Amino acid sequence: GTSKDIVVPGKFDGYDGYKVKIKSFKDAGIKMGDSLVVGTPENQVIFDGISLAGAFQGNSGYQSIDLSGLDTSKVTDMNSMFYRCSNATFIDVANFDTSNVIDMSNMFAYCKSLIKLNLCKFDTSNVASSENMFYYCESLETIYISYKWSLNIYPCPRALL
Repeated sequence: GTSKDIVVPGKFDGYDGYKVKIKSFKDAGIKMGDSLVVGTPENQVIFDGISLAGAFQGNSGYQSIDLSGLDTSKVTDMNSMFYRCSNATFIDVANFDTSNVIDMSNMFAYCKSLIKLNLCKFDTSNVASSENMFYYCESLETIYISYKWSLNIYPCPRALL
């Protein structure tokens, strides 16, 4: 068809009990499109690696990125994950397991069209680097966070914004 939407299902018909695993988004043949949907919260796609650094970097073609079905429990590096996704108005990372993440620097930097983010489930207790996490997010109006959000970094980190 002509759709530019990319959908990575969490399971396929006839393959109950099997989980879809992705080792890298860079090598998955994902091209620019209008939207990207990876799994669902009920049928998660397992990211079988430890680094999502730069996974979507510079992909200004996406207007919507829904990663609510991506299992990130093994990930330690999210540096520049969405760096320069400048046309994305919506990025769903609400279900991310960030309990093992150490680096979130530049994670959303230059996401100029992003309006709000739900980071309520983010556990930042192990994050050592968060510099410029929201740098040049000029349309960002709201960030939802919870009690698990703490950046106990000494000395004080460079600006998040």
